Amino acid sequence: MCIRTDIVAGANNNQPVAVDLLLVRDKDLIKKLLTLPASEWFEKRAQFMRDYPNPKDLLVIHREWVPDQNIPCSTIPLKPMPKATIIFANYFTKGEHRAHLKNAESAVIHLMQDDFQILPGKACSRTSCPEAGQ
Repeated sequence: MCIRTDIVAGANNNQPVAVDLLLVRDKDLIKKLLTLPASEWFEKRAQFMRDYPNPKDLLVIHREWVPDQNIPCSTIPLKPMPKATIIFANYFTKGEHRAHLKNAESAVIHLMQDDFQILPGKACSRTSCPEAGQ
């Protein structure tokens, strides 16, 4: 899966935006996560990670970007294939700031002033886009 991200100037009151991409295989956990606003996810993230230590059940990819930053794309390995892919963005404004992606489909995360949106993305390869974390 290829993830491209862009962030507008002045986003999040001109403060960094933390974004967590979750690859989830546990069905009960998916139900819990899809009820949480981002603020609660970020508050309880460490406990969720302790409760689900196996990366096959929950894998969290954490990133943080500053407004107007140029962000390289990332390829996200999907082995084993998750049952759900969920994104949380930590904004200062009230709101859910959560998205549920179609599994294995590439996407663009567009970080705006007070919220984010997910747009369809083009596929990429390891040669056209580095592995996550590079």
